[in-house]
Amino acid sequence: MGEQLKLVIKRKHIRHVMLSLGGVVLCLGFQNCGAGGFQAERLRVGRISMGSSILSAPEISLVMPIASLSNSRSLTVQIKVTTDPKLLVGSVRCQLDAQPATNCTSLQLNLVSLVDGDHTLKISATDSKGSIAQDKIYNFRIDATPPVVTITQAPANITGSTSAVIAFTATDALSSIQSLMCSRDGAAYATCASPVSLSGLASGSHIFRIRAYDSANNISPEVSASWAVDTSAAILTIQSQPNAFSNSKSASLSFSGTAGGLALASYECSEGGAAYSSCASPATYNNLSEGSHTFMVRGTSSAGTVSSPVQASWMVDTIPPSTPTFSSNITSPTTQTSASISFSSSDSGSMIASFQCSIDSGTFADCSSPKNLTGLMTGAHTFQVKALDNATNVSEVGIFKWTIQAEPVVYDGVALYNTNCLKCHGDLSNSQKYNRTAAQIQNAIGSVAPMSSLSFLTAPEVNSIAQALVKAGTGLANPFTCNGDTGVSV
Repeated sequence: MGEQLKLVIKRKHIRHVMLSLGGVVLCLGFQNCGAGGFQAERLRVGRISMGSSILSAPEISLVMPIASLSNSRSLTVQIKVTTDPKLLVGSVRCQLDAQPATNCTSLQLNLVSLVDGDHTLKISATDSKGSIAQDKIYNFRIDATPPVVTITQAPANITGSTSAVIAFTATDALSSIQSLMCSRDGAAYATCASPVSLSGLASGSHIFRIRAYDSANNISPEVSASWAVDTSAAILTIQSQPNAFSNSKSASLSFSGTAGGLALASYECSEGGAAYSSCASPATYNNLSEGSHTFMVRGTSSAGTVSSPVQASWMVDTIPPSTPTFSSNITSPTTQTSASISFSSSDSGSMIASFQCSIDSGTFADCSSPKNLTGLMTGAHTFQVKALDNATNVSEVGIFKWTIQAEPVVYDGVALYNTNCLKCHGDLSNSQKYNRTAAQIQNAIGSVAPMSSLSFLTAPEVNSIAQALVKAGTGLANPFTCNGDTGVSV
């Protein structure tokens, strides 16, 4: 192969020198190099340049070496077979892994659809004389699969913390991880290592991206962690709750809260001083005891911010007030057509809130003590009162009864005599009917025809006329009495 052959020839030992190079006979140091012999005139010492090596067997090589690791599934192999210059390349065979050997006499092998993993390429060759070259074996690895990046630690979707830690791993089955590159919030990628600690994060959305490179120059798909920093305070309100005074032993309270415009993630409730426990709106309680109760609730945002607790207080009072009692300025029976009635009730819980009154089976209406009644008719009356406490419990109805009688009628006997008797019996002062009793007058009205016209007179009126006749202007008492025989005057 372009080597030089240097010969040193001493005359007394050499008769002739003939070299055959590529079929050409060269004579050195002689005048005559004909076939009949050699005639040496003088011997020269010098260098002889040889254009090609003289090979006993072909030699196999590659125009370009095969990379020991590649991420390409295709490979072009250019083969070089060197033979003795006067010989030609006989055959070239190629075998990939355990596949059958193929003809590679074109000295170019195109490998496609190579699978990931280790491969062995074996090349064999002969020259036109049948000499066999020493097999050449080339080992290489195909890794066309990118690395896998896995995030093992990242912030919650929403956090109140302005710092964060992102941890991750990268793996590759066929080659080593060459480098890891990270980007925060859209910044340029830069070399990084797990874990990455971030601080001073502003409120709002954040994204952290990661990709890996293996030694075969494969790039992993980008993976990312996204979250939001929310440092705003959590706000919580109770939307519905029992009235300040309740006559129910059950209670339902609804509530809601936000932080940074987002609904709170969880709530904790406490009733009656008990420890906080997880709850949801509405919070419902049953079998509550009589008396005061306090409910407290607090919420936590997705960022972990805990609200200040808010509370609701109320009293459970299921016991009605006592039945109202009465006092009045009247006694029964009475002739008074007005009345002032006082009443009262007591309540040990929510206290008396109001009274409702009814007179003589009328509709109950709000009232207050004392209740003044006027213009009452004669006869029996009923006054009813019920008490209501602040929890709307209603007492039993209290009842007060009395009777109004008519005032006694005072008749003017003289006037009645003058109107009804004067015409027949003369002026009272001169009447001949002194000291007639009511019974006598009534008997006369019923038996004496002319007096039947006075039958409209009532017994009290007749009695008043008799009273007027007792004195008849003389002041004398009626000395007469009647025996059982009303027809005989004594």
